[in-house]
Amino acid sequence: MENLSCVGPIRRQFEYKGQTSGEWHYYISSRKLTAEELLRRARLEWSVESVRWLLDAHFGEGFCRVEDENARQALNVVRKIALIVV
Repeated sequence: MENLSCVGPIRRQFEYKGQTSGEWHYYISSRKLTAEELLRRARLEWSVESVRWLLDAHFGEGFCRVEDENARQALNVVRKIALIVV
């Protein structure tokens, strides 16, 4: 870990049905980041993961067995458009 420059914990807190809960996420980076930069990058990663989760949960994208690369990309775009429209 000779390139390790940043280690940072971020606590995510959420509420569901009136109950508050939380969890810790730990990040490591080869870049020197301020707390604000680390939080911004973590939020960007969470937004990407949210889209991936939506595609998988609603469309089962992880189970898609289309082999043609162009067809896979076209289906991915159509699914993303469907998420926007809904």
